[in-house]
Amino acid sequence: VGLAACGNSASKSAGTSGGSSSAAGSIKVAMNVKITGHTFFTEIRDGALAAAPSQGVSLTYSGPTFSDGQAQATQLNSIIQEGYKVLLLSANSPTVEAPAAEKAQAMGIPVITFDADVIPAARGWYVNDAAYPAFGKCLIDQAVKFGGPNAEVGIVSSNPDSPNQIAWINS
Repeated sequence: VGLAACGNSASKSAGTSGGSSSAAGSIKVAMNVKITGHTFFTEIRDGALAAAPSQGVSLTYSGPTFSDGQAQATQLNSIIQEGYKVLLLSANSPTVEAPAAEKAQAMGIPVITFDADVIPAARGWYVNDAAYPAFGKCLIDQAVKFGGPNAEVGIVSSNPDSPNQIAWINS
């Protein structure tokens, strides 16, 4: 199952913490993100909800309202029991959500991570939205451009375990 949406469109009225789209005879897909209400994930939700019906997908969007891997793992364990056929996941931690993702796979539910990955054993595919070395280089180039070549640079991450942000910093 693949979902893709490109372009810019007005926001849908699915709310900030959830949303769903149904198609008759559809594939039941759950999208669980690191934190609901964040513009990045709201835009992804809106694109996926718009694309879902034409792909024969019934999509449910969820995630914790604050960045918490354990809260997300609890949600994932509930999702697994609800008969979803595919799990799309942006994880708060590479390891905290991994047992739930591994359980989903063991039950035959494909796990596709995006934005922030879990350990590879806990998913089938990872969709990376940034080339980490290029992203890291761009950040430093901009810091030098605006702060000068001798500027002190501080990096603030939303979560000390956030896999994508750790990869950007390490790049």
